[in-house]
Amino acid sequence: YWAMCEWFDITCGQLMDYIDEKELSENTLFVYVTDNGWIQDPDRPNRYAPRSKQAPYDMGIRTPVMYRWKGVIEPEMDTISLSSSIDIASTILDICGLEPTPGMQGINVLDKEARTSREYIFAEAYQHDFESVEASLKHQIVISKPWKLILTNPDYQAEKGPELYNLDTDPFEWENRAEENPEIVATLTREIEKGWMKPDNGRPDPPNILFLLADDLGYGELGCYGQEVIETPELDNLAEIGMRFTNFYAGSPVCSPSRAILMTGISSSYNQVRGNNGWLPERESFGRITIRKTDLTLGEMLRDAGYQTAFIGKWHIDDQNDLSTWAFARGFDYAIQEQWGKTDEGMMYDEQMHWLLSLIHISEPTRQLMSSRMTSS
Repeated sequence: YWAMCEWFDITCGQLMDYIDEKELSENTLFVYVTDNGWIQDPDRPNRYAPRSKQAPYDMGIRTPVMYRWKGVIEPEMDTISLSSSIDIASTILDICGLEPTPGMQGINVLDKEARTSREYIFAEAYQHDFESVEASLKHQIVISKPWKLILTNPDYQAEKGPELYNLDTDPFEWENRAEENPEIVATLTREIEKGWMKPDNGRPDPPNILFLLADDLGYGELGCYGQEVIETPELDNLAEIGMRFTNFYAGSPVCSPSRAILMTGISSSYNQVRGNNGWLPERESFGRITIRKTDLTLGEMLRDAGYQTAFIGKWHIDDQNDLSTWAFARGFDYAIQEQWGKTDEGMMYDEQMHWLLSLIHISEPTRQLMSSRMTSS
């Protein structure tokens, strides 16, 4: 796990160096974020510890985030403002002069007034295998500094009452202050019931955009966030010359719903992707739930605005058997996506063809060439 953190830093540095060498940094926005949090279990290699991934606590949803745009974004570490996954899509669209869709709820984080006027951010956690909101909701979360309220669905854990933590004095959330602060619990509960906020728009000129998304990387695993063992000099440099937030929270503590939020700017209250899997009545089994066709992805909106778009890596918000849900069909001109298959031995990567299918939109001669090379090998 630690080696992967350093390797990811190295590859990000190679990409940033390439952009610098091409003298494109002044017209390129870098965004770095993680889909959800992680604490490495010291006794089990590459497994997460309790109270991290899939949990409503800070080590499950609090992650690094950084924005860099040379000459436009002044280097800054914001330790006050609250930020959320839903802001990234809204920020990118605003920078590109595009209107957010009516369902998008984030703000442009480059707008200092919008940041400082924000009082609340929200997240939700659902079962890994999602069936319905009623059956699968585990936790609702609201943060209004210094307080964080976690409401647990009584159908999930009947004995678990509200959890209220003071993140300034108790950052690891061990001391539940709900009983002694009923008014704060009531106020924050009302905010959860109200729903989410509306976007605030700005209009900078559109740059190139490079979105660097880590998978399952903990809040404190980067040097710029206090890590002293794992070495991440490239991402530390990105933070030093860009803007980073220390109070950024993923919309969900598990992969698929968090990635759906990042791609659509729509929270899991309204986004139908709420777990890594969901119940599929037509198949009478659990399987991948996909983004609604009516919920536009960031790729679709940028491509419609004239951008050339590409996606490389873990998509995880598709139906493996339905190519119309794959990245290339949801707004990305060029896509090589990680795909998983299941065997009797457990999870493993699919054969090479499943990667190449994500390039199905390329020219017929190229497809034939790729196919012949695979057959001969």
